[in-house]
Amino acid sequence: MLIGKLTKALILTFILVTFVIGQDSRDETIQITYPTTGTMIDTNFVDATFTIADYFDLGTPGCASCDGFIEVFVDGVSVDSIYTADAIIPLTGLSEGDHTLIVEAVDPSGNSYSIPATDTSYFTVNMVSVDDFCPPWHFSVAAGDERNYLSWSYPSAEPPAGWYYAHDGTFENAYGSFGGGQGLGQLFMPTGYPATIQSVRFHVSIDGNYTQDIEVNVFADDGTTLLSGPYTVGGDSGWVEVDIDDAVIESGGFLVGTYNVSTGGPYISVDTDNSSASLFFGNATSGWNEMGSSYGIFAEGSHEALISAPGGRAAWTSSISNNNMGDNLPQPGSVVVDASGLTINPIATQELGNQNFVNIIYPPAIEMIARYPLNFNGVVYSRPPDDIPDNNSSRDMIVGCGDLTNFSIYLSDGSLVAAVDTNYYTHESLTNGTEYCYYVVANYSGGASTPTETICVTPASFSPPPITNLYGIGLDEEVALDWTSPDVPQLGVPYSEDFDSELLDLWTMEGDNWSISTTAGNPAPSAYFAYFPTQTNYELSLTSPVLPYSGGGSSLEFDGVDDYVDMGSPDLGIDTMATFSAWIYPQAENGVIAMQGFSHSGNEHGWVVAIGWDDWAPSESDPRELVWASHDNSFNANNLMLVASPVLISMDQWQHIAITKDGTEIKMYLDGQLIHTENIAATTITYNEGTNLRLGTRTSSCNGYFSSSFNGKMSEVNLWNITLTAQDIQNYMNTSPTGNEDGLVGYWDLNEGSESIATDITAYGNDGTVYGATWVGSNQDVLLTYDFMLDNWSATGAEHLAVEYRDGASWYTLRDFANTADVPWDTFTDTIPAPEDNIQVRFRAYGENSFNLDGFIVDNVALSTITGSSSRDYVDGDFLGYNVYVDTISAPANLALLDSSGYMVGDLNNGQSYTLGVTAKYFPDYESERVTVDVSPTWMYGDVSGTVIDPNGNALDSAIVIAGSLSDTTDSTGTYSLMGLVPGLTTVNVRRDGFDNDVDDVTILAQEDAIVHNVTLGPKMAKPRGLEAEAGDHQVMLQWNSPSDLDEVELYYDDGTWESSITGGATDIELAVKFTPESAGELYTGKFLFSSAGQTGYVLEPVEVRVYSVGIDGLPATSLYIADGVTEVTVEDQWIEVDLSGEGIIFDDAGFYLGFRFTGTGGPGIGRDLDGYIYGHSFVYLTGSWIETGDLGFSGNFMIRAVAGLENTGREEIQELVTTADVIHENMENVAAIIDGDATGLPSYEISGEELITFPIQSARTDSMTGYNVYQVLAGADTIVATTDPGDTTATVSVPANYVEYCYAVSASFQTDSYGIVDSKKSSPECAIPYTLGDTDFNSNVSLSDLLAVADYVLEASEPTEAQFRGSDVNKDEQINICLLYTSDAADE
Repeated sequence: MLIGKLTKALILTFILVTFVIGQDSRDETIQITYPTTGTMIDTNFVDATFTIADYFDLGTPGCASCDGFIEVFVDGVSVDSIYTADAIIPLTGLSEGDHTLIVEAVDPSGNSYSIPATDTSYFTVNMVSVDDFCPPWHFSVAAGDERNYLSWSYPSAEPPAGWYYAHDGTFENAYGSFGGGQGLGQLFMPTGYPATIQSVRFHVSIDGNYTQDIEVNVFADDGTTLLSGPYTVGGDSGWVEVDIDDAVIESGGFLVGTYNVSTGGPYISVDTDNSSASLFFGNATSGWNEMGSSYGIFAEGSHEALISAPGGRAAWTSSISNNNMGDNLPQPGSVVVDASGLTINPIATQELGNQNFVNIIYPPAIEMIARYPLNFNGVVYSRPPDDIPDNNSSRDMIVGCGDLTNFSIYLSDGSLVAAVDTNYYTHESLTNGTEYCYYVVANYSGGASTPTETICVTPASFSPPPITNLYGIGLDEEVALDWTSPDVPQLGVPYSEDFDSELLDLWTMEGDNWSISTTAGNPAPSAYFAYFPTQTNYELSLTSPVLPYSGGGSSLEFDGVDDYVDMGSPDLGIDTMATFSAWIYPQAENGVIAMQGFSHSGNEHGWVVAIGWDDWAPSESDPRELVWASHDNSFNANNLMLVASPVLISMDQWQHIAITKDGTEIKMYLDGQLIHTENIAATTITYNEGTNLRLGTRTSSCNGYFSSSFNGKMSEVNLWNITLTAQDIQNYMNTSPTGNEDGLVGYWDLNEGSESIATDITAYGNDGTVYGATWVGSNQDVLLTYDFMLDNWSATGAEHLAVEYRDGASWYTLRDFANTADVPWDTFTDTIPAPEDNIQVRFRAYGENSFNLDGFIVDNVALSTITGSSSRDYVDGDFLGYNVYVDTISAPANLALLDSSGYMVGDLNNGQSYTLGVTAKYFPDYESERVTVDVSPTWMYGDVSGTVIDPNGNALDSAIVIAGSLSDTTDSTGTYSLMGLVPGLTTVNVRRDGFDNDVDDVTILAQEDAIVHNVTLGPKMAKPRGLEAEAGDHQVMLQWNSPSDLDEVELYYDDGTWESSITGGATDIELAVKFTPESAGELYTGKFLFSSAGQTGYVLEPVEVRVYSVGIDGLPATSLYIADGVTEVTVEDQWIEVDLSGEGIIFDDAGFYLGFRFTGTGGPGIGRDLDGYIYGHSFVYLTGSWIETGDLGFSGNFMIRAVAGLENTGREEIQELVTTADVIHENMENVAAIIDGDATGLPSYEISGEELITFPIQSARTDSMTGYNVYQVLAGADTIVATTDPGDTTATVSVPANYVEYCYAVSASFQTDSYGIVDSKKSSPECAIPYTLGDTDFNSNVSLSDLLAVADYVLEASEPTEAQFRGSDVNKDEQINICLLYTSDAADE
């Protein structure tokens, strides 16, 4: 529903009619009272009124107790629904001519009654010559958190300009004239007339001689009448824009021609995905030929035109058929409906007398933005979407529109949200998750405009996104930080814009003179106000987004007389070491900032931080000095530590102070910079009992000195009993501590804003009581810095660029540049007085005639607080950078000045001492003294080396030794060496075929000599598996599987279906699937499903099966198996199994790769599961590298499976997996199905809910086994507690106490020919907690209380826990019943 705030209200009484049979007829139920039939209206709006019978109860749709509501129709289109009898019906946007108004009373469901209750009026609109009541332009709505942000441009009589184009943003080809003098021409058709062509642009391909010139012309649609041009441009590939002399056309279309001036190029890019017979080749002399019909080239040019023309944006109707290029462009004669609902036909179907064109069909080149969203690919079409310039003038009288009064904002249901004088509004207090739809109407003294389009948004809760991927690399006395930016920009202060960021589209540019220049800047890009198009008496602004600003919350203000904060007398350990820091805003030159104890008489001891010394040694003191003083209980001159800074504190501005004390030195910092260092006597601060800690005043009489209280504001007070570093000082100046830091003994942020308590955020909890001091806001002034250049033409002084900021509804000028002369690039800084909540700045160009200058250029705009960094002209003493020196060498080690506080000095010798110096350079040629440090470069990394032998002491070659990301293979002497390891504990893993792996933690030292780590590998013996521990009364029963009882499982990642297939096409290509069962084992069977699904068919050629281990990089490494022959592929879409059980393919817990190599170029194709694809498992060996299919653009799981025996897969776990078949694919990373001994196995899609599982039984290698060793797993060395014979896989271990956890592991002993008795590795440990039967309260006794508890369980009076159930079940039948009472009773007796 469209409603405007209108000045006319013609309200008449409604007449209601009854709906009871036998009463008034339906046409008397409702009547139109205005406008009645025959009414002549001289405006494009009217307030319609009506009456309705009083017995007809109006309500909302669907109401249960009403008769219905009213529908309103204008010219057959529903425009409103009415729910109350006193409502008016605003009709707006009426065109001149006859109109039909119908009102109908309908039932609650919106249906007409059997006898319609309607009234009809016929009226005429015959408007006098008045202003057009122009609507607002460019209405937009942005959703916030419980609010929505609305904005629009002020109305103007001229329509805004927009870029028209016919391409889709991607270009597949390029064309030009080989001989020169001809080229492409793109035809355009405006949405209405008169149409003004302001600028054109096109894309130049990198192919051909793109550096040569191009002649650009704009012709009328006859192809010969020159509207603008010629313009000669060129010199580079990419986008070329030409600001043409405005060309105005009253009818028809126009053609943008791009000729090659010389032979061989340049070539203009074209979009061959689309065509509407609008691209031509030729010139104005010889004629133009349509590319499709003449040359068989169907395309759209990359040409675009900036056009200002009336008419709504076109939206193609869904009934339009596709053209011959498969595009959704309308064919000649088809109907197009614009945004206002009017029917237009922009497609010319005749030649309009133009004989130079061939087979002309004018294209639907109107409002191409409506056809194609700006989704350019960022490679060819890299420019950002163009924002249509806003006209944000604050003028009241708009020429051609009328006397603007204000704007009305409505919801789509017609309810008024607000009437405002600005062109923006924030709708507050909304419900997140609810959609709100708005439109805006401009109100004039004589009427209202048509409404804007309706825009719907949904507010949602919002948490400002932080930076992402923050990481720090610890270096020697340095930390390197790096991070990535958030996906959504977070606005606020500080803020910067170099006109090449993701926040750029939040800026607004009025008019056509402002643009983003990719060639000018400091450096480019920049915001550029150009002289063209020539503007007279202009006022056009470049405006920043509104930036939320919070300058620091609250602070505490002291009056300098009797205001203070008292924290009591805490013992904080401030003695030999201390750090005090705070933000202060002093307003007097003397005053105590903080003090604990301290007096002149020696009765109290402690410390003080102050500004100035008052009366103490006045000849030596100076107001505004930062002062630290402290002493112990033997007060005298030697034990008094009184240090004052030579740098003075500034008045009436925020600054950060910090003072550190260690045993022999006091350091003072101002705004994070060290300003003074002084050596002191080694003393310890002492305190009298009951000495109070206070802020803002002294704690006792000081006999004259430090007698003044602090006058000013204070915030962020930190007190530490450690000495912070300079880097710490800077960190906590910019970022508040959490309160949990080591050494932080007091933190009062003074940000409460009210009440009489200053909270200590640390765990010490020394909250302060506020006496007299008041809470105030602490917003700071904001610095605006920017780079500016004026390229002048004529020094008239009449052209200006004003730099302004907004406070509330008003704009204030900070600086004004006039075109009296050129202004070279320079950096300027202006101060914005402390804003209350938001900040917005603009650069307003205004003057008499823009032709008097070449351009204003703005770059690198930044906003920061006063306490942050600032920028200004270079003057003597401005910091430039750092130099680094080695020993006494006069030339710096760095080739250029360093702009960061870190540098790597190279080419030094370890163990040799160097004196390294650092200086600071200042403008123009000042250099500080060297600050030096003596450093001996040392080994930052360590090495490890050794030999690998077998139990007989023989060297083992080909053993792989891995530590971190490094690896080495032993030679014939068994030696290895790994160099460049990070110092600390490193895991060294040694493995060799036929031997057990060895894993040891080795401490790596940063030294010249390598750590020696020798390894003895024992032969690989199968270890016992499947150990289970069951608790009893003072005993643990153990049961395990013999070493050869591998659990046979099927491993796969596909979902049992395949949607496509792929082949290699070459004999050096391999395909493989990476299986990661997280358990070592043996590969028994490979399963392959070959297919031609989704393809035209493959040749069933043989394949060569291969198996690889998983390398340290996760890719195929050592070859575990390569088939001696080939596997014939005889069928498709069926599983082919390859028996590998006799090949001895053993893999470790890193997994393995199973795949094959193609032996031919025509096939076969392997099936691919697309819809269940899991990244990281299907790989292709291509051009010498293994690559995951997803990285090659054809993701999918290869239909390859493996049947393997696994060591560590619990049968109960697998049983559960199979019997709940619906979870088979919820864990794609390790899906296993039990094989029941049948060679074909159970495919995944055949597993059902209660499948009977039978585990395979294989013969055990017991001929060489001598027995089993049972170990108790302890914190130190494991202890053997039992041994069993080879055939006995059980053991019962007695334990001394119940209710204590005991853990066990089992190894197998083997008699070997080469090494004698060898133990396997231990099984995975299992634990159990023994318990006493019948004991429900876990006191190791069975008593009456246990019997009563069992009775409660039997009678269901209480629910036992799992442990109580186990203790109660003395007969172990997994039930609690009456039998237990007899059993328990007997036990108790």
